[in-house]
Amino acid sequence: MDTLGFGERLQHVQHRVQSLADLGREETHDRLIRVFVELLPKLFHCERCSIFLADPEDDTLGAKYGTGISEGEIEVSDPKSIAGRVATSGEAVIDNEPNPAAPSHQQAEKATGFQLQNILCVPVRSRAMGSEVVGVIEVLNKEGGFSDQDQERLEGLADGLSHAIESVWAQDRLVALGAELSRELASLPDRSRSFIASDPQMIQILDEIEALGPTPAAVLITGENGTGKELVARRLHQLSGDPGRPFVAVNCAAIPENLIESEFFGHERGAFTGAEKSKPGFLEMAASGTLFLDEVGEMPLALQAKLLRALEQKEGRRVGGQRLVHYHFRLLSATNQDLEAKVADGSFREDLYYRLFSVQVTVPPLRERLLDIPLMLERFVAQTSEAWQKPIRGIAPEVVERFEAYHWPGNVRQLRREAERLVALTPPGEAIELNRCSPELRQEVAPRSLDIIADGSVSLKDQMRAFEQRIVDATLKHCRGKKSEAARCLGISRQALHAKLKDRDRD
Repeated sequence: MDTLGFGERLQHVQHRVQSLADLGREETHDRLIRVFVELLPKLFHCERCSIFLADPEDDTLGAKYGTGISEGEIEVSDPKSIAGRVATSGEAVIDNEPNPAAPSHQQAEKATGFQLQNILCVPVRSRAMGSEVVGVIEVLNKEGGFSDQDQERLEGLADGLSHAIESVWAQDRLVALGAELSRELASLPDRSRSFIASDPQMIQILDEIEALGPTPAAVLITGENGTGKELVARRLHQLSGDPGRPFVAVNCAAIPENLIESEFFGHERGAFTGAEKSKPGFLEMAASGTLFLDEVGEMPLALQAKLLRALEQKEGRRVGGQRLVHYHFRLLSATNQDLEAKVADGSFREDLYYRLFSVQVTVPPLRERLLDIPLMLERFVAQTSEAWQKPIRGIAPEVVERFEAYHWPGNVRQLRREAERLVALTPPGEAIELNRCSPELRQEVAPRSLDIIADGSVSLKDQMRAFEQRIVDATLKHCRGKKSEAARCLGISRQALHAKLKDRDRD
């Protein structure tokens, strides 16, 4: 005889169920249910216990836990079976004289070798989803059969255990949903994985890229450093028809001037000291593909003339060579400079400027894409966390707010670096907090009340300009980066707003 009565033991079990369930951890729930399966036969003096949970994808019932069975070994495909009826109706069933010829009983007996004598089956209801049935619990083969009192007790235990069972059920649903989303993501075009864009301005630019991609049009991509100009160029190349063709990226600012002609046009063996073998140039290597000239505004004037000739005639010669080489490629260029201004001051050829592109795409700076900043932060943190195998629990809201308020002079490149820093400094399993941000982000960046400096250390002009910049930044944030709307709110033209932003960036 047990020292504790059934009611006391039931209360003890329910207390343990609730205390463990409140931990909210799926692995704890899983262990708890497995212990529960072993405990119930002892409490009810029966042979077996099984817990069936709804399948996340099709809502069929499967025996995820049971005495002497493997997960998924028994599937309740017959809605007329006892477990199927309980799941459908939500009403408990006691059957002390089951029909041995029932197909569901024969199926279970064949799968487990277990002969059914009697059964008590009760539903498990969701607390969070309006009493939806998320599973059933059944106990089997009690000497003398099951009573109404047994049913009441098992229903009490099912209610106490529902949070744990529901957590496992929800976890399965999340896994299934994640797999479904992964499949959908894999079917989406590359644009969805390459670019993060919810800001209307950026979405419009991506639409332009999608339209330009399949055409042979020469494109000039402009924008500040770190905005993703090369990413745009690669997307245009991907859309050109055959992304397997060569994509030759050239940083015009990184090639020594004495080698730049050889690098662009190639050279023959012996053409100059050190030319021990022939080598094709960038224009030749890009045959049938794409030539991407990054920082094209840094190209020396001497090379500009030769490149213009090659683009117009679609042919040229290697340094030290006589054979004509024919060029056939799509030309894409990028710069963070004002090429029109360089044309005006004579540092960039006007004829090359007009030959260089037929369409210009300007990638906006990050401070004008406020809607995209939280999305980028989340993606870069997730990518870094996965790559470094370092789990991060989340990002504190104040970090996101600070990211949105910061002006990001280094644009996307700086934001990615900051995300990597945060993952590196955050202990595994913890959330990213503001105190781990770089000093420039930790400092107060939101607009403040005007601090008047009257000691002569700061001029009236500088104080007025600083206050004006705070107003402009606050208005841009309020307008979610939309320049036209911000200009309207400020009562100035869009050109005047653009000029004020340029002045701020120079500061």
